[in-house]
Amino acid sequence: LIVSTSGDEKKEVVLPYGSEVHLNVNSRLSYPEKFRRNSRNVSISGEGFFKIQRDPGKPFALNMAERATVEVLGTSFNVEAPMESNNTRIQVVEGSVAFYASGARDSRAILKKGDQAEIYQGQVVLNSTPDPNFLSWQTGILYFNQSPLADVVAQIEEHYGRNISLNENIPNDMVFTSTIDNQKLEDVLEEMSLVLKLTITYNPDTIRISKQH
Repeated sequence: LIVSTSGDEKKEVVLPYGSEVHLNVNSRLSYPEKFRRNSRNVSISGEGFFKIQRDPGKPFALNMAERATVEVLGTSFNVEAPMESNNTRIQVVEGSVAFYASGARDSRAILKKGDQAEIYQGQVVLNSTPDPNFLSWQTGILYFNQSPLADVVAQIEEHYGRNISLNENIPNDMVFTSTIDNQKLEDVLEEMSLVLKLTITYNPDTIRISKQH
């Protein structure tokens, strides 16, 4: 069975035996209509959040766009493996998983709650500074703490699916601190404009941010 999303569409899928998958936009999930007797094998390209029901007799294995594999018994985690790039990342929310590059099970790493890792040149690399917004597409929450404005805008742009550009008069050292909790984009930009004294200009194809004179 194949489930795919496009545009700004997201979907929730309940797998056989009750595990849940939340698919982000532009993602594709494939799984058998009925799992084999002693395994649960699923494939994804794109991004998804998985809540896997524990079943020691049926270990769960997730193939990530033929680049990496996740093996679990029962846990929850988020993966990202878009077809248009080589980004292959995971964050463990509960429990633990085995994570490794496709075909390199002997080099697997055991990841626990809170761990973030990626595949780089065929190896598992643990992220020493975890991205606090890795799950923002699922939770609707973005955290910024003295974050460079360029990074803030890039994440907001991706989160809301809008083109946002910074004027050349924006200082490179400008930073922003805030927690965005399922707010409308217009409200977020208004907060930024008040705190940082910015001018927000809405155009049909893009939103322009500049420093007030």
